[in-house]
Amino acid sequence: MKILVTGGTGFIGKAVVKRLSANAKYELILLVRNPHKTQSAPEKIKFIKTDLLDPDLEEKIPKCDCVVHMAGSIDEHDTSLFETNVGGTRNLLKACEGKTKQIVFMSTAGVHGESKGQTNEKSHFSPQTLYEKSKLYSELAIRRSNIPFTILRPTLVFGPNKYWAQIFNLAKKRFPVIGSGKNMFHTVFLEDVVDAIENAVKLPAKNQEYLIAGPDPHTYLETYTEIAALFQQTPGSKLPVFIVKILAFFSSLAGKKTIVSKEHITRLIRNRYYDTRKAQRELAWKPKTNLKEGLEKTLEVLKKYKKVEFTSRKEQAQPANKKEPGNLPDSRQKNKKPPA
Repeated sequence: MKILVTGGTGFIGKAVVKRLSANAKYELILLVRNPHKTQSAPEKIKFIKTDLLDPDLEEKIPKCDCVVHMAGSIDEHDTSLFETNVGGTRNLLKACEGKTKQIVFMSTAGVHGESKGQTNEKSHFSPQTLYEKSKLYSELAIRRSNIPFTILRPTLVFGPNKYWAQIFNLAKKRFPVIGSGKNMFHTVFLEDVVDAIENAVKLPAKNQEYLIAGPDPHTYLETYTEIAALFQQTPGSKLPVFIVKILAFFSSLAGKKTIVSKEHITRLIRNRYYDTRKAQRELAWKPKTNLKEGLEKTLEVLKKYKKVEFTSRKEQAQPANKKEPGNLPDSRQKNKKPPA
């Protein structure tokens, strides 16, 4: 089975490529802008250096059985975000017309906006950010194409990347809770998203959309408490939303890119609570990783790559090894030259 992948060097994309490339039945072809990002990829993977907005994209796209489309910009400050995400999707669809049997598209649960109760695939659309709007317009373009499709709408995906490393470091410093913290904050672990994509690739497309979320929804405060507990900390004090928005506004005026932007605050205090029974039923998918387990796995990887300095719960439970007096540095040992 030949699979064409876009966005294969991103956070979710790398995990998807790793999983699919481990299957001997799959032949992967990645569309990449920067070949240097593919140096750690398995040797059997083929690469096509191009851009989704390339006017000659149609000539570069080979025939394949499935397209997994994950490429796009998530930076709300990127002035070309809409053109990259929507224009790039339209150009890809045009280039793949008559060349593929189906497309699996990575959208976002954010197209539904704030959850009023438990959101399902039939809930109304109400995207708030530019990124969410770009995903909705991309979905519309896919529906209008002649290519059979599967659209996945994951909620906020957590796992080992720079974004979550920032969150953990802030939690370690007892960063304030924004708002009451009572809003539902349904997340999903990276590997569960990869499972959903893998299942979608295996099955014939039925022109359907699926919400993807974790097995145990929590509030924002409960999620923050779990993260802080890994550092033997508790969440910081609560700050009213309007104060944080004022701080974010002045940070933007100063030209500072911060994790606490207006868009991040909007997503942070939003209710997100999703019904995944359709995906479980039709994709034979089930979320396996609860919040606590996923956070532990995430932090272990970040610790390995020294993105976060922390002591895990397991290490906290173990007695510290006492050093022998001879191993302790002193002024004499510090300046002593090694033998020739």
